Amino acid sequence: MNTIPILQRYGVYLLVLLAVALLIYILISLMQAFSLEQADRKAKEDRSEGVVNNIYYFINRTTLQQIQLSLGILLSGGLVATLVFCQVYEPLILVAAAALVFVLGMALPWFYFSSKVRKRAEQFESSILDLSLGLTSGLRAGQALPQALEVFSRRCEGPMKEELMIVIREYRLGLELPEALLPWYQLHARRLPWRADRQPYHVWIPEIMLQQTRVEAVRPYYERFLEAFPTVEALAGAPEDRLLKQWEGLGYYNRA
Repeated sequence: MNTIPILQRYGVYLLVLLAVALLIYILISLMQAFSLEQADRKAKEDRSEGVVNNIYYFINRTTLQQIQLSLGILLSGGLVATLVFCQVYEPLILVAAAALVFVLGMALPWFYFSSKVRKRAEQFESSILDLSLGLTSGLRAGQALPQALEVFSRRCEGPMKEELMIVIREYRLGLELPEALLPWYQLHARRLPWRADRQPYHVWIPEIMLQQTRVEAVRPYYERFLEAFPTVEALAGAPEDRLLKQWEGLGYYNRA
């Protein structure tokens, strides 16, 4: 005898759920349509700044937003339907659970593409030393820089090969090699303190430190060295034993 009221109650819950889902879908569609121009403008800024080392290399901003919103709605709607089916009707619980799962659904695509970015960056950075050695060997063998790049690109794999092929293709299409390499550098250049500072003294110090020394080893020494000798005058007037003490650990003391 209670079958019909129970069915009616579930029918009402289902209609409410569908109405809420439709309302959310309409609001999201309006928000996406409103923000499309802004997203396109931001995408252009990303391309001008270099997107190889962020998630928009793998997916454009608008598509990512659509995936995030769709996944969030799907997961939160599924959870609410499951709770209602399990006869959990407390509005506070339903809203809190739906909001939590919606945020989780929004975050999952970001974490996924961020992991791909980290993996690509690690693969690329691990090839930088090989690139330097390969170009040095090619130039010593008498090859021109474009030929040395092309020879090395045949041996390397992964992201480094992809980006070198772009540089080589642009060079073949008529761009001068510096013109092809500069955009590549802007996309891939690591953020290092001496690249952000254009003072000649602050550029000259790491140039000396980086001779036959890895960047990771030089970074802390560079910062401590500038704290100890902030100007070239301070460096020139420093006692030799103090200078060598600051250099201690970098090796090749004749550079100091």
